[in-house]
Amino acid sequence: MSVVDLAEWTWTLVAIGGLSICSWALIDGYVDRQALRASATDGLGATVVHMNLRSARASALLHAFFLALGILALLTPNPPVSRSYVILASAYILVAFFNARAIGLNQLDRLKMRRQ
Repeated sequence: MSVVDLAEWTWTLVAIGGLSICSWALIDGYVDRQALRASATDGLGATVVHMNLRSARASALLHAFFLALGILALLTPNPPVSRSYVILASAYILVAFFNARAIGLNQLDRLKMRRQ
């Protein structure tokens, strides 16, 4: 497996993981929003839910785009390895990873808030 193959597979797997986390955040956010509406609660909790939903939607779009790029990269011939390729691929992978991490941590915090 070449460096390019490793980068492409890592990129694609991070995008799949990010989409999975965003899907969890979206589903949980919609369920949470319905529960808040049913209890006629409006305030800080509703604001947090709306913020999480907006963030999850934007991140899902980002990870879907990254996944499409990853699949395209897997289906096309490998480019020659250069320093700029490694830096660019690493930067995008880190952005996607830390975005998914932030969305996941937001969801865990929301679960903790709900239990209080």
